Amino acid sequence: MRIVSFILALILAGCSSSSRREDAQTKSAMPAPAIEVVRRQQTFVIIENRDLPPGTPDPGLMAAARSILNSAGLKEDAGSAFRIQMNWRGEAIPHDYRTYVGGRSMLSRYTGAVVSGSILFSESGREFYRKDFSVPIRPMLDFQFHHDEHMKNPAEAPFRAGIFAYETPGEGPVAALARAIGSAHGEPVARWALRQPEDSLKYAGAEMAGQQRIASLRPILENLARGSNMMFPDPAVAAAEALGYLPRDTGTIALLKQLARSTSMAWVAAFTSLVNLRLDEQTPELIDIMVSARVLLPLEGLALLEQARLACTAACKQPLSAYRAKLAERLAEIAASGQDRPLYRPQASRRQKYTTEGEVLKQHRDLVDEILLRFARG
Repeated sequence: MRIVSFILALILAGCSSSSRREDAQTKSAMPAPAIEVVRRQQTFVIIENRDLPPGTPDPGLMAAARSILNSAGLKEDAGSAFRIQMNWRGEAIPHDYRTYVGGRSMLSRYTGAVVSGSILFSESGREFYRKDFSVPIRPMLDFQFHHDEHMKNPAEAPFRAGIFAYETPGEGPVAALARAIGSAHGEPVARWALRQPEDSLKYAGAEMAGQQRIASLRPILENLARGSNMMFPDPAVAAAEALGYLPRDTGTIALLKQLARSTSMAWVAAFTSLVNLRLDEQTPELIDIMVSARVLLPLEGLALLEQARLACTAACKQPLSAYRAKLAERLAEIAASGQDRPLYRPQASRRQKYTTEGEVLKQHRDLVDEILLRFARG
């Protein structure tokens, strides 16, 4: 599974980090008026309406929700005007597995689930925010039976995985509530998420820290960025992206350079953060990172080369020449195969949202040639 995740990371590397960064810049958990309403609250009352198969153990949604609200300084009070209602259901999804135990050829087990519902915020009876969610947990392709009855009952389906999900395979209610409350209360909620055992919540917490530029969380983000789990979602990726939104720091820059040259799943995010920090004086080294990268980064590389047009000194000549050769090789591969990978740019103009790797790499080539020509002319 780790090998598959790593291969997928390489395939998606050229488009995923820039798309996520552009989405993160525009994504907000709540509209501004709702944020202001939540900020003025000091207490809350929370209600859960759930529909689960009989006998399902408590999956922990309410405990997590109360912990989030407490981290923001809110106290539970049955008389509070601020009411949070969580309505949700869990559907158990069976899958048939081949086995030869006891002469049976197929057994059905509930290894998948769908968690869906909504979170409603209201003040004095007036609803001001609603968040719907639906998270599919796909059945396991390979399943190890611990005993004959293992996961035979719908109550054993992985509802907890859906409740605590974020990013992949979707946003569950815990992350949705944390992001909503975090929009209003910032640092303590992001810190809460970063300290949870679930990687999905660490990912959400790192994303919050970056979006809100919470510099006090830098040490946690740096530690998280160092520890890639090579799975999806990988909190190291979100942490490396978040570090690119914080003010420049020598130690952070050194860490991002190390990650950008590593085999970590966070290497693309680290490189993108280095570009985002606009380190003009270190442009030659960043170009050299592109030369040594395992795959070309069309969108991230284009952003760096656009900066290099103004920032490059003579020190850029050697790495630019090496990168020009790498570009020529990749463009020849695309031409020979006839397969030009599509790319999507969320924040580009309508005509430029949809492009291809080859088209963007030609822009790389033109920028490199322009800079090298300037050097040749002295």
